[in-house]
Amino acid sequence: MGLAGAAHQALGRHQRAQQLTASALDLLDPRFERNRVYYTVQRAQALLGGGDIEHAVAEAGQAVAIAGRVQSDRIRGKLDDLRHQMRRRAHVPAAADFLEQTRQTGA
Repeated sequence: MGLAGAAHQALGRHQRAQQLTASALDLLDPRFERNRVYYTVQRAQALLGGGDIEHAVAEAGQAVAIAGRVQSDRIRGKLDDLRHQMRRRAHVPAAADFLEQTRQTGA
């Protein structure tokens, strides 16, 4: 499901990507935190791509909260990509707040 979500995201099918990624998260065993962070960021990116900035910020916040328990360059890179995408939406207060919070925490 997660890989299918990534494929749809790459094709610009943001709503379908978000749905598939949400399903992947629902099926994911809680002990796989790195995967949970990865797919939560992926879902946030799909929501951003679809223009749902408020929900994307909420997902991004969840990803950051979990990411502190995961040591992974891949996850850090994915979070950096998400922050870059958020910068383009910094005119939206929720996105600006997320950027400020993660700047201060180094997430």
